[in-house]
Amino acid sequence: MLKLELYKLYKRKLVLIVLILIGILVFYSSFMYIKRNYINGNNRYKELQENIELFEKHKGVLTDERLKEFCKQYKPLSFNADYIEYFFEDRDIKNGKQIPVSEIYKDIDFDINFGYAGETYFLGIDLSNIAKYVIVFIIIAFSPIFTYEKEHGVYEVMLSSRNGRKECTKVKVLLSFLITNIFYLLLISVPIIVYFFLTGGRGLDTSIQLPHVSSHMVVNINYGQYILHIIFISLVVINFILLIILSVSFLSDNPVVVMCIGFAVSFILRPDVAMDMNNNVINIITAMLPFNAVYVENLCKQIPFLIGGIKVQWLYVAEIIYSVLLIFGAVFFFKKLTKNQKYYAN
Repeated sequence: MLKLELYKLYKRKLVLIVLILIGILVFYSSFMYIKRNYINGNNRYKELQENIELFEKHKGVLTDERLKEFCKQYKPLSFNADYIEYFFEDRDIKNGKQIPVSEIYKDIDFDINFGYAGETYFLGIDLSNIAKYVIVFIIIAFSPIFTYEKEHGVYEVMLSSRNGRKECTKVKVLLSFLITNIFYLLLISVPIIVYFFLTGGRGLDTSIQLPHVSSHMVVNINYGQYILHIIFISLVVINFILLIILSVSFLSDNPVVVMCIGFAVSFILRPDVAMDMNNNVINIITAMLPFNAVYVENLCKQIPFLIGGIKVQWLYVAEIIYSVLLIFGAVFFFKKLTKNQKYYAN
């Protein structure tokens, strides 16, 4: 039955087209990034390695002395905007002199680990974008997964079969989760491989730097942890969206309605809308929504709140909320939604 459901899924040309286009987009963007910056007979790869080595030489807890020694030798990359600008912005300089680290980060109550983070930051962006692509794939591929039988008159035949609709439902759900998660993991392997090819994994222990944040840093995590947070919350959000699509498709007779609901739930209020509003409450609300939550940077930028003197980060709140929603959604789908449905002919 698994093979049959797989055949039915990929018999739909739109699913194949979207699957192939997303795969090409991810592979092509990674290939062109390497080709543009590090091939074509130039010394850019060598320049990058020298740049990373300089960061590695001076990495450690950020202090005025470390910063001063680093700046004596640092030269920005000639071919790409370098991430060091987030450590030293114009507002950090007064009368031509660097403001002391203690003054720049006066609201930070933890040590900042200085080091390379250029390619690591861009890896986080790539992983977040891939999660967005997979959400689009889910909505297009699985919106008709249950409505297909009703739409083509197969529903009555299924009810009369030996296994009825019950086994088909289990197989459809299993297939949906397998394809979604394998597809996501395969896609994110591409930029991760590129990242390790360019950097050798260096920069993962550097504290994250968030542009356009007045206090420069909000969350006390390094880039290795940052990448893991992106992968974790993306997986949780992706599977939560999948459960919504399966549930609506199970109840609906029209795949277009399912798609509309899926896009509405997933893509309501873009991050830039919240930033334009310049309201902390609205920023937090929109940053927690599915489409925005996979961009962990949005969550990291939200000012934490205190509970009993303990600082609580919105990143962790989002991860807990979506994990609970995923568990609740699974229980709702399997124990409530499908419990009283008609599975066999009378």
